[in-house]
Amino acid sequence: MAIVTLGLGANLGERLDTLQRSVALLAERGVVATASSRVWESEPVGGPRDQPAYLNVVVRAHTNGTADDTLRAAHQVEAELRRTRE
Repeated sequence: MAIVTLGLGANLGERLDTLQRSVALLAERGVVATASSRVWESEPVGGPRDQPAYLNVVVRAHTNGTADDTLRAAHQVEAELRRTRE
């Protein structure tokens, strides 16, 4: 079993709900959170400044998957929650 650390952020819609759903959906894919930071709010960095502030959290999780499996699970969760990549 591997321990992974993930940074999660949301700035659209119900941001806290999105973070909570992300953690639950990751668990369904075998990336199970065991600890998390507090949730904090931050202004956008490195992109357009005219977007809403982010809620952020860092999650430590256990997984039996590889790094590629974990990344694939994260991308699946993003797609399920309708995140679009430009």
